Amino acid sequence: HRRRQCLPPASDRRMAREARAPRNPLELAPHDLDIFRELQRDGRTPFVAIADRLGVSEAHVRRRTARLTHAQVFSITAVADPKVFGVDCMAWLGIRAHESHATPVAEALVAQPEIDYVVQTAGAYNVMAEAACRSSAELYQLLRRIRGMPGVQRTETFVYLNLLRQQFQWSL
Repeated sequence: HRRRQCLPPASDRRMAREARAPRNPLELAPHDLDIFRELQRDGRTPFVAIADRLGVSEAHVRRRTARLTHAQVFSITAVADPKVFGVDCMAWLGIRAHESHATPVAEALVAQPEIDYVVQTAGAYNVMAEAACRSSAELYQLLRRIRGMPGVQRTETFVYLNLLRQQFQWSL
């Protein structure tokens, strides 16, 4: 005959909460998408205002936002006009790396302070990145470093002449 172990009430509550919570941090709980939409509209919106709009508690909004940002589902950040901060030369870089070097090249680009966006892609270029430099001379030095990376076979640079739209919002 097996004895049943009794858990303290706090542990029972914690386990019940965890059982209701999504197992995978990328699985969204009820209201997560609504919270994201509110913060995407204006990341400075007080949690109490979001809670009022959604009909949930401020603690719920605070807890879910903390959990989702900690899990890197989304982040809340300021977006600026690059020119205001002295970034006068931006470019999109197409990089063709040898197949065995594509991931190391992409990872090396992530470590470059002038690079703000890196993706591995299909097509003519298997790595693409955005560079934000203070001058064309700084961009030139960055391109020399990239072209010297092991496995880089070719690069193509698309210098931005006029930044018409910079938006980090999706219609979800």
